[in-house]
Order: sequence, then C-alpha cells, then structure tokens
Amino acid sequence: MGSINNIIGMPPELNKSGNSRTVRKTGSGDGKEEKAAGIKKTSASADKAEISSVGRELLTLKMQAAEYTEEVKQADTISQGEIDAIKEKIASNYYFDPEVIDKVVDKLIALPNY
Repeated sequence: MGSINNIIGMPPELNKSGNSRTVRKTGSGDGKEEKAAGIKKTSASADKAEISSVGRELLTLKMQAAEYTEEVKQADTISQGEIDAIKEKIASNYYFDPEVIDKVVDKLIALPNY
C-alpha cells in the first residue's frame, strides 16, 4: 500500500509524518501572507509571557511554603525536660492562678501577629 499524499490539502513538505525539515516562507516579504494567515510579527523586545491565575496561585503557595519552611528551620525548639515541666505546672493547676492568667494574656497580646 502506498503513502497517502496531500490528504488535507496541505503543502507536501508539511504532510509527511516525521518530517523535521523547516518550512521557510517564500514570497514578496511585504507581510500580506502573514496578515492573511493571522500571523503577527513581533520583535524580541515585544515578547512576553502570561501566567494564568492558577499558575499565579500555585507560585504564591510555593513562595508561602518556602517562607514557612524557613520559619520552622529558624524556630526555637524546647527540650523534653521543658515539656515535662509544663506538664507538671498544668497538673498542679499553676496556670489557673489569676496572676499567671494575666501574664499569659499579656504575652499573647504582645505577639506580633495578634
């Protein structure tokens, strides 16, 4: 069975499957062919890329994740001994003392993100 040529009315150089040749424009160079085909000529300085709203959202999320990761890396950690001391204070009702509650509230209000 022979190959099928010009199946959709395209030039032969574009119809061949697997063709890697570059098709060059021939013509007068006045741009009439490009205008008729809806092709716009742009210079290198007019090139631009547009990012979709989903792409922008994903980029924002990626940047926020990087910030949070950095904050976690720089965060102070507490030891198991400090955790045990806090548990003992909770068990002894230390945090239910009105003076301690006032101190805790004052410290929470002083936090930068409050």
